[in-house]
Order: sequence, then structure tokens, then C-alpha cells
Amino acid sequence: MTKKGLVWIREDLRIKDNPALNYATDNDEIVSAFYIYNADLFDGKREAQKWWLYKSLDSLKNQLLNYNINLEIITGNEIDELKKIKKEKDLSIYWNKVYEPYQIKLEKKFVEHLQKEKINYKFFSSGTHFVVYSPFLSNFSPCNIGLKILKYGAASAPLPATHCH
Repeated sequence: MTKKGLVWIREDLRIKDNPALNYATDNDEIVSAFYIYNADLFDGKREAQKWWLYKSLDSLKNQLLNYNINLEIITGNEIDELKKIKKEKDLSIYWNKVYEPYQIKLEKKFVEHLQKEKINYKFFSSGTHFVVYSPFLSNFSPCNIGLKILKYGAASAPLPATHCH
């Protein structure tokens, strides 16, 4: 248990079913959260997408305040902002993984920074990645769906195969 928990909010703009946030509130005395808005990623996007993000962040910020958790919204390049985090006594950083190529590379650079700075960290599977079944998926059958869901982290145990022969 550390005294200060810092939660990096990414695509998981919710309190419920947020493993990183739940872990921080269960294990740290003081919890803060931050979101990094990279304008470059939103260039060329529709205004409705920007409006939705603004409203979602505003809603999350208000919900977090009910739990005495501040959400700081930072504007800039993610890795530049993340590298500003320096070693501090009793600090741990948490986040939920995002499974997009750009985000995977970003996370790898951040982990390297945290290891170099000797900062405690823990990341979680957000449960938001899905396996898409198609005619091209090998070994597909209704009986192994539960095992594939378990493999990719969306379930904690295989689903019952009561109708499999």
C-alpha cells in the first residue's frame, strides 16, 4: 500500500468496472487521476467526437469528486507529459491497458520511463477488448467460445458447455 495513487485515465471514462481506479481506491490513501488530451489525435475528427469527449470527461470529473478524487486534464503529447512524472515517495501509478498499436507503443515507452525512475506501477486488462468470430477464425465452435473468452481476459472461467457432445 502506498500513500498516493495516480490513475492514468485513457479510454475508460467510467467509475464502474474500472480496475485501475478500483485498485487505487482500495490500496492508496490519496488517489488522483489524470487524462492527457493529445490534440494531434483529434485533428480531422468531427466536432461531435470532441464534444462527446468533453462531456464524458466533465461527467467523470464530477463523479470522481464525489469520492474526493481530482481529475486533471492535461493537454499535450502523451509521452512528453508522462515523462514529467518523477519519483516521489509512496507514489504508485495505475492504468488500464488499451490494445491499439499506437497505445501499445506509448505504454511500452511509459513503462521504460517508470522503470528507469523506479516508480511503482501496475496496469490492468480493462476487459474492453473482444474476440470477433468470423468464418475465417480457425477452430471455431460453440463449445470452445468459453475457452477463447477466458484466454483473452473477458471472463474469469470457461463458460459451461452443457450442449457440447
